Amino acid sequence: MKVLLTAINAKYIHSSLAIRYIYKNCQDLSCDIEMLEVSINNHLIDIANQIFDARPDILGISCYIWNIELVKQLLPLVHRLLPNCKIICGGPEVSYATKEFMQDFPMVDFVVRGEGEKAFHDLLQALLDEKNNEEIKIAGIAKRNSDNTIDENIAVTVSDLDEII
Repeated sequence: MKVLLTAINAKYIHSSLAIRYIYKNCQDLSCDIEMLEVSINNHLIDIANQIFDARPDILGISCYIWNIELVKQLLPLVHRLLPNCKIICGGPEVSYATKEFMQDFPMVDFVVRGEGEKAFHDLLQALLDEKNNEEIKIAGIAKRNSDNTIDENIAVTVSDLDEII
């Protein structure tokens, strides 16, 4: 299974710590994890092409105030290019009003609410174990069920940083 962690940064000189922490914390899982960093200055089609070229089974996208409008344009495009790809969004711009976001973007399968290092790891493990969405019950994960209902879950914080790498 191939996972692509995607960050759309504000500038080329910025780096995303979020996807690096997620990447590092998921190294014990038996899947191929790659990172893609682009900038809000990249063209939408170029970003979609880079994601398509990677052919991920699971796409994780970090959502921040500087990139959320671009992400909202990107989501339907990626879904048309990769209709079987599971899409996971996370970050401050989707941690609140999550249900409304998922209703507006039905191609999003999961939203990581709050700090994602442990929640994303556990979600990825559940997907690797081929659990269906109804079976997945992870703190900090909002999910879309097979009947298209949305289960929100409370946002989480990591109280013990020694729990993550």
